[in-house]
Parts: sequence; C-alpha cells; structure tokens
Amino acid sequence: MAFVGVDSMAIAGRGSVVPLELRLQRAKQLNARGLSSLLLTTVSVLKRVWWHTKSYLPIVGILLLAAGSLLLLQLHWLSRRLLQSPLREKAIAKDLG
Repeated sequence: MAFVGVDSMAIAGRGSVVPLELRLQRAKQLNARGLSSLLLTTVSVLKRVWWHTKSYLPIVGILLLAAGSLLLLQLHWLSRRLLQSPLREKAIAKDLG
C-alpha cells in the first residue's frame, strides 16, 4: 500500500493511488446518478399510473352521475312524502266526514 501526499489515498489490493478529490467527485456523480434514476423511476411510475387511470375516469364519472341522480331522487321522494302527508290526512278526513 502506497501513500502519496496528504490528498491521496491508496486503494488496498490494487497498488494504485486515487486522489481523494477524484473519489469525492465520483461519489457525488454516483449520488447524482442515483437521485436522477430515482426521479426517473418515480416519473415513469406516475406516468404509468396516470395512463391506466385515464381509462377509468369516464366510468367513475358515470358512477358519480348515477349516485347523484339517485340521491336527488331520494330527496324528491322524501320531500314529497313529507309535504303530502298532511294533505292526505285532510283529504281522508274530508272523505270520511
């Protein structure tokens, strides 16, 4: 193992000397590559999920419209029942009376 200067560090087993600055630059490059590959992987996953969900958006829209119309129909029936029940009682009382 050979040491050359303060800024260099020997790699054990190879007998060659790699300056510390180069090792730090390589580490930064590897970090940048790792981050960029993580970013690229995340973007590709998001694109794939978006592509698959685009086909289900019309189906979800139709389901929301159906659920909304059923809710409005239920409210209509409920309001009709509440508003007409006093009128029915009066009509029944009038018919019986």
